[in-house]
Amino acid sequence: MTSPESPGRGTAWERWAWGRFRRWAERRPDDPEAATRLAAAGLLRTPEEQSAVRWATLLVAAVVGGALGGWVGFLGRPVVGLNGAILLGVVWTIGAPGAAAVYFHIAPRLAAQERRRRIESDLRPALAYAAALGTAEVPVDEILRGLAEAPAIYGEVAREAGRIVRDTDLLGQDILSALRAAALRTPSPRFQEFLEGIVTTAESGGPLTAYLLDQARRYERESPARLARSVESLSLLAEFYVVVVVAFPLFLLILLTVFSLLGGGSTLLIAIWLLVALLVPLAQLGFIVGVASMPSEGTP
Repeated sequence: MTSPESPGRGTAWERWAWGRFRRWAERRPDDPEAATRLAAAGLLRTPEEQSAVRWATLLVAAVVGGALGGWVGFLGRPVVGLNGAILLGVVWTIGAPGAAAVYFHIAPRLAAQERRRRIESDLRPALAYAAALGTAEVPVDEILRGLAEAPAIYGEVAREAGRIVRDTDLLGQDILSALRAAALRTPSPRFQEFLEGIVTTAESGGPLTAYLLDQARRYERESPARLARSVESLSLLAEFYVVVVVAFPLFLLILLTVFSLLGGGSTLLIAIWLLVALLVPLAQLGFIVGVASMPSEGTP
């Protein structure tokens, strides 16, 4: 789907990127799942707009990376020599746009993972609310409307319900079609299962009240087990962080420093510079990305 004109929404940066890189964005290869990934991440952009922002960011990152590379090489030349300065400059020049490209590859996935975590942490009170109204024979569209009107209580679930209400009120979809569309775009498998269960129950003529009560009780029973798994995963990650991200680089830095003082030459100095300026930040960033991309077990 191609936007015929420059979008009026978004930040000034996004509008500038669309105006400058629209032609490149519209020639991007077709990716049927791109719109689904953006919707799961909660990004209100078309795939073409996302592509334009990516191209603009890569260009700026290349310029900034080249400037930083030259500056780092200039500062490091008296210490590491000409070859070392060139190496440091090249690393920064390539690293900045490379980091930007990696960011645009993983950012929607990380955003979707964060939305999944928030949805599943808010799902417990939302299911209890839905079960209470279902017991009173309230229609499912009114249940979702009630959820959408209380974002302070039901958080991300309320925003998901608000999108379903928008589809029925503004786009004219029937409630079952809106529920199917919401199940396809949500990043949470549990919320997807809940919505698909409502559709299946309605189409088969089953009792919706019994289904909502069963889902609320099931989620209540599973919450302690999910919390225990989450605590175990976090403890393993903490041990990994201390050993790999903190202790190992520190030990390696001390070792290289001692060797350089004993006459290791400029090669060891270059290695120290690379360790401090590149490898340690990348290790920290990699750990942050790894933790953020872990599957969520939800919160009780």
